[in-house]
Amino acid sequence: MHGKKQPPGCFLFFHAMSKVEEKRFFIDNQRGVWYSVSKRKQKRKEKAGRFMSKYEKAELTNMCMIYDGAGRVVVQDKVGKNWGGITFPGGHVEKDESFVDSVIREVKEETGLDIQSPKLCGIKWWEAGHGRRYIILLFKTDRYTGTLHDSNEGKVFWTELDALRSMRLAPSFDKMLDVFTDEDIQEYIQRKGTDGWTDILK
Repeated sequence: MHGKKQPPGCFLFFHAMSKVEEKRFFIDNQRGVWYSVSKRKQKRKEKAGRFMSKYEKAELTNMCMIYDGAGRVVVQDKVGKNWGGITFPGGHVEKDESFVDSVIREVKEETGLDIQSPKLCGIKWWEAGHGRRYIILLFKTDRYTGTLHDSNEGKVFWTELDALRSMRLAPSFDKMLDVFTDEDIQEYIQRKGTDGWTDILK
């Protein structure tokens, strides 16, 4: 066949191959490599798997601690069935929106304040299911203008930072406070195991 020496017992194998595959077989066979269509497909799948493993789905949100020079912070008594209680204002990052612009917009919508120069001070995240990571970008600033007003997200008001932990906080917000107030903590992770959720601060 084609003037080439056939490997033993592969006459029927050749007849099952296309002309292009036959040509590739003889080229690879001269190099001492047996051509295999299934192996080539497997390599493509492995390569695609390595590519996809570098990416994951994420839901991006933000939260901001607004503070003054008198030890006070702006809090929101958030209304929600799944997550309610005293917390800081914040919300979702919209598609193609700057992270900084998103927290400025959310604070304006929920408190009426115009903040300037919010600084990223940490992050909170957890696996939310279906391969999706829920991420909260944590900002803080002491630069603002405007007057507080409530929104449909909940009532907002100033309170003493030192008294905040004794209030009816939203679930896990006490750990988020550690990220906002401790310069040695930048990350708060919640991992779900067989015995429930575990809090990790880094």
